[in-house]
Amino acid sequence: MSNNVLPDPLNVNVVSPDPLPTDPVSKDFLVDVAFDLITGVSAIGILAEDMNSNPNESVISDGISGRYIWQSTAVPLEILSDNVNDTSAGTGVRTVFVIGLDDDYETITETVTMNGLTPANLVNSYMRVNMMISVTVGDTGSNEGLIILKRQANPAVQRSMSPFANRSLDGIYTVPAGKTAYLMQHTASCNKGNDAISSFYRRAEGGVFRRLAGIPLYQNHFNKVFEVFPSIPEKEDIELTSVSTNPSTTVFTTQQLLLRDN
Repeated sequence: MSNNVLPDPLNVNVVSPDPLPTDPVSKDFLVDVAFDLITGVSAIGILAEDMNSNPNESVISDGISGRYIWQSTAVPLEILSDNVNDTSAGTGVRTVFVIGLDDDYETITETVTMNGLTPANLVNSYMRVNMMISVTVGDTGSNEGLIILKRQANPAVQRSMSPFANRSLDGIYTVPAGKTAYLMQHTASCNKGNDAISSFYRRAEGGVFRRLAGIPLYQNHFNKVFEVFPSIPEKEDIELTSVSTNPSTTVFTTQQLLLRDN
């Protein structure tokens, strides 16, 4: 069986001797960021999908039910699948790359080998998990089951990966220490024949979540491109939620962010 290596969708290694331009919102600047030509600036995307949005407000995610449980300190985690083929020599995903934050909000990463239905412990402890992606896969080219990253011996799910997605699709993100995020674009959509309200919450370190937007949807797509990018300071949490009239409503949302070194 093949052992395919998937490309890393993150674009976080930005190395260039060029100074930042005086016009940081020009189209040329954004193209330069995309090409990794601007020192200390990178672009990231929050993508979230919930195929079972319902009348109870929940974080937008296929694998996390209800509002997200945020950790106050770093905790040990474990990862598992609901499909036996997601294992070290299986036809599904074999290894997963985890990107998170420690107690100081500093970025930490590791690659963990899947063990199917049996939980595999991570080496690091995490206070936040910002993303997980498939790294190596078997013959099917993707994770065959729902991948759950959770606290060890605890049901609190920290991240999830929908079948065949090869990356987490959860409406949560925390700005790392030493960074400031700038919100460039926010989208939300709802499938045909259904309605939903897609909400955007932010919380400063040690503070409370405040609802900044509630977007009503009815079988449509919302797209907001900001002319002036709202800034999101380091260590601030983002949570994207939905609530809908009909169970099993599909809601999808994205946020496009610029990350800049402080």
